[in-house]
Amino acid sequence: GEYFCGGFGVFSDLEEEALPYDPALFGHWKEWADALSQYRHYLNQCPDKGLFSIYLARVQLTPAVLDMLGKALKEVGFNELELIYNDSGRHLISFATKALQDNDRCQILSMEGNQYESHDENELLLETIMNHPSLRKLSMKSCFNDSPRSFLGEALRKFRNITSMDLTSNLISGESVTYIANFLETNPCMLHLNLSSNRIDDNDAAKIATALVKNKRLRLLELECNHVMTKVGEKQLRKTVYGDETLNSISDSNHICEIRSDWSGTFCNGSRDTPNVNRRWKLYDTLSYHHTKFSNVLELVDNELPNDETNFARKLMPIVLESVQLYADNSRKCSSLSRFVKPLSIVYEMMRGWRMPSLFENHENT
Repeated sequence: GEYFCGGFGVFSDLEEEALPYDPALFGHWKEWADALSQYRHYLNQCPDKGLFSIYLARVQLTPAVLDMLGKALKEVGFNELELIYNDSGRHLISFATKALQDNDRCQILSMEGNQYESHDENELLLETIMNHPSLRKLSMKSCFNDSPRSFLGEALRKFRNITSMDLTSNLISGESVTYIANFLETNPCMLHLNLSSNRIDDNDAAKIATALVKNKRLRLLELECNHVMTKVGEKQLRKTVYGDETLNSISDSNHICEIRSDWSGTFCNGSRDTPNVNRRWKLYDTLSYHHTKFSNVLELVDNELPNDETNFARKLMPIVLESVQLYADNSRKCSSLSRFVKPLSIVYEMMRGWRMPSLFENHENT
């Protein structure tokens, strides 16, 4: 597996702003660049799978410093490049683009807090990201002063290789969500999408919910702190991953995507569990819920079986009783299941209430 070789980083203690550049620091930046150049000799001794990170956070970088660092990085094979709140405008975009072009090992890029504006440098960065052979994780957190409609419309068509994207705190709503939903409907290779702290409302939640019906790959969707969303939006998202609480609709729902939100834990799949495990514990959770009202037989027979349910029920009942135990075995492993009922109780309820006279009569005639 992969292991950590090392990393070079410079950062200040400021929050969400850059420490202003001072000419007196230029000599220190030169020392840092020289050390980085020398470190490449050590990296050359590392196996190809060794990890190496470059981290520059909350420090302003001038064109002269970026040029010097760019030359030093050219011969250093790094896996992660984090550029956070650098207040360096277009020059930083050009630096990131050139660093990616010179390094085909980079798997992670963060541009957090560096404002994105439409210009040629950014277009070149998008093209570089799209064509990069190794890049899989991208953070554009707090990169937009306005809703990033134009960026999403262009970028999502190109980012077919990205498996994780962070779009936290970007005023995303409306048309921007439409672009995201349309992207998710195409079932891309993306496994993790963070849309926390945006302006996603109930209509936006409905678009995302519809997209997740078709998406079979996204494992984790983060929607915390979208405070304009209400219970209406929550219900739409819940229905996508939990159906309408009938067994058939639950079985047909999305069992891949875990949704983290301000209501997290009430309608989530487990992103680390297999779809079959998620499906089984949701089914057993529903059986447990109906058992508290002794309504499992009513819900199953009256609402879900075909009109000729009597003969069908005779064939189905052994399968259902067997499934209760199977679902229970998975549910015991699920820490988020809060209304677990022991399987024997559910079996007894069904045996007691599921048209037993007709079953006994059929047994006596055979």
